[in-house]
Formats: sequence, structure tokens, C-alpha cells
Amino acid sequence: MASVLIDVLVRSGVARDEQVVLGWWSGYGDTVAPPNAHLDFLPPDDREMWLVLSRLGAIPRLTKQVGRGPTRWLPMSRSWSVVSDFYDRSVIVAGSTRLVDAVLPAPGLEAVFVTDRTRRAVLS
Repeated sequence: MASVLIDVLVRSGVARDEQVVLGWWSGYGDTVAPPNAHLDFLPPDDREMWLVLSRLGAIPRLTKQVGRGPTRWLPMSRSWSVVSDFYDRSVIVAGSTRLVDAVLPAPGLEAVFVTDRTRRAVLS
């Protein structure tokens, strides 16, 4: 899935070699720490995460090394982000209208647009 999402991000204008901070929750029992990982706490839930500075295009390789994909993708440009829940059931992609418009119809991804109104309805 990371490869599919990366291709969509690149088609929407994100550089494949963009630097990203990747985070994996350190509490998974079925994973190993990524190479060159730094252990730190990441808001908003202050879970201990393995953090790695990498390139967007390296995520599939790192996913294989670790045993699962990163739960946080934080680009240095701060123009988009990807966050998954800790159970890998859902992923939130945030970014420009162009990026979101590229994600929604992408083959291989099941995506829905969540408006502020939808978000408030779910949270209330």
C-alpha cells in the first residue's frame, strides 16, 4: 500500500526524494527498530516512537525491514502528512486539494473524503 500511496503523492506533485520523518510505535511486538532509528515521544498521544529521517521513496524498503509500515509520515515541507492508527485499520492523508483529489479515485486505495461536518458528526 505504501508504494501505491507514494505513486499518488508523486503524481500530485510531491517529490519522491522529499525528506520525511517516519515514525513507528515502539510497542509493536512483531517489528524491529529501523536502521538509524532515534527513540522519542511524538504528540499528540505521546507514544514512544522510533523516528527515522528518510526519503519518501525509501518507505517500502523500510517497511520490509521493520515488519510494518510507519504510522507517521511527516515531510520536511509540512505540506502534507500521512497518519495511520496503531492497528493499521485506517490511514488519514492530509494535504492540498490537488493531493486529496489524486488520492480519492486512485486504483488500489479505498478512500473517502472527510469534511469538518462529517468529522464533527463522528466525534459527537
